[in-house]
Amino acid sequence: MEHLVFVFNTQTVFFLMFIIFYLLNLVFKMENVFWIFVLLFLVYIYKALRNFYGQKRFITIVKFILLNIYYLFLALVGALIVAIVSFMSI
Repeated sequence: MEHLVFVFNTQTVFFLMFIIFYLLNLVFKMENVFWIFVLLFLVYIYKALRNFYGQKRFITIVKFILLNIYYLFLALVGALIVAIVSFMSI
Protein backbone atom coordinates (compact mmCIF):
# COMPACT_ATOMS: atom_id res chain seq x y z
CA MET A 1 0.00 0.00 0.00
CA GLU A 2 2.86 2.38 0.78
CA HIS A 3 4.31 1.91 -2.72
CA LEU A 4 1.00 2.95 -4.25
CA VAL A 5 0.92 6.09 -2.13
CA PHE A 6 4.48 6.85 -3.25
CA VAL A 7 3.51 6.48 -6.92
CA PHE A 8 0.47 8.73 -6.45
CA ASN A 9 2.69 11.37 -4.84
CA THR A 10 5.26 11.28 -7.62
CA GLN A 11 2.56 11.47 -10.31
CA THR A 12 0.98 14.42 -8.51
CA VAL A 13 4.32 16.23 -8.41
CA PHE A 14 4.80 15.46 -12.11
CA PHE A 15 1.46 16.99 -13.07
CA LEU A 16 1.93 20.01 -10.78
CA MET A 17 5.37 20.70 -12.22
CA PHE A 18 4.01 20.24 -15.75
CA ILE A 19 1.21 22.73 -15.09
CA ILE A 20 3.67 25.25 -13.62
CA PHE A 21 6.04 24.94 -16.59
CA TYR A 22 3.14 25.15 -19.04
CA LEU A 23 1.80 28.31 -17.41
CA LEU A 24 5.27 29.87 -17.26
CA ASN A 25 5.68 29.08 -20.94
CA LEU A 26 2.36 30.78 -21.73
CA VAL A 27 3.28 33.92 -19.78
CA PHE A 28 6.97 34.28 -20.61
CA LYS A 29 7.15 32.41 -23.96
CA MET A 30 10.15 30.36 -22.88
CA GLU A 31 11.71 28.24 -25.60
CA ASN A 32 13.43 24.89 -25.09
CA VAL A 33 12.93 24.65 -21.33
CA PHE A 34 11.40 21.19 -21.42
CA TRP A 35 14.77 19.69 -20.49
CA ILE A 36 14.74 21.77 -17.27
CA PHE A 37 11.36 20.29 -16.38
CA VAL A 38 12.61 16.75 -17.05
CA LEU A 39 15.82 17.32 -15.09
CA LEU A 40 13.97 18.74 -12.08
CA PHE A 41 11.52 15.87 -12.09
CA LEU A 42 14.29 13.26 -12.29
CA VAL A 43 16.08 14.92 -9.37
CA TYR A 44 12.80 14.90 -7.45
CA ILE A 45 12.28 11.19 -8.13
CA TYR A 46 15.79 10.34 -6.95
CA LYS A 47 15.40 12.40 -3.77
CA ALA A 48 11.93 10.95 -3.13
CA LEU A 49 13.18 7.37 -3.54
CA ARG A 50 16.10 8.06 -1.23
CA ASN A 51 13.89 9.67 1.40
CA PHE A 52 10.97 7.24 1.19
CA TYR A 53 12.92 3.98 1.25
CA GLY A 54 15.84 5.24 3.36
CA GLN A 55 18.47 3.22 1.48
CA LYS A 56 22.03 3.96 0.47
CA ARG A 57 22.93 5.94 -2.64
CA PHE A 58 24.04 2.97 -4.75
CA ILE A 59 20.85 0.99 -4.14
CA THR A 60 18.75 4.09 -4.78
CA ILE A 61 20.56 4.78 -8.06
CA VAL A 62 20.07 1.18 -9.21
CA LYS A 63 16.37 1.35 -8.33
CA PHE A 64 16.11 4.74 -10.05
CA ILE A 65 17.64 3.41 -13.28
CA LEU A 66 15.56 0.21 -13.29
CA LEU A 67 12.32 2.03 -12.54
CA ASN A 68 12.95 4.53 -15.31
CA ILE A 69 13.71 1.75 -17.80
CA TYR A 70 10.47 -0.04 -16.85
CA TYR A 71 8.50 3.20 -17.03
CA LEU A 72 9.94 4.03 -20.46
CA PHE A 73 9.08 0.54 -21.73
CA LEU A 74 5.51 0.77 -20.43
CA ALA A 75 5.11 4.27 -21.88
CA LEU A 76 6.27 3.03 -25.29
CA VAL A 77 3.90 0.06 -25.16
CA GLY A 78 1.05 2.36 -24.14
CA ALA A 79 1.84 4.81 -26.94
CA LEU A 80 1.99 1.94 -29.43
CA ILE A 81 -1.39 0.62 -28.28
CA VAL A 82 -2.93 4.09 -28.53
CA ALA A 83 -1.46 4.53 -32.03
CA ILE A 84 -2.80 1.16 -33.19
CA VAL A 85 -6.25 1.79 -31.74
CA SER A 86 -6.41 5.31 -33.19
CA PHE A 87 -5.74 4.03 -36.71
CA MET A 88 -8.21 1.15 -36.53
CA SER A 89 -11.44 1.66 -38.40
CA ILE A 90 -14.61 0.54 -36.75
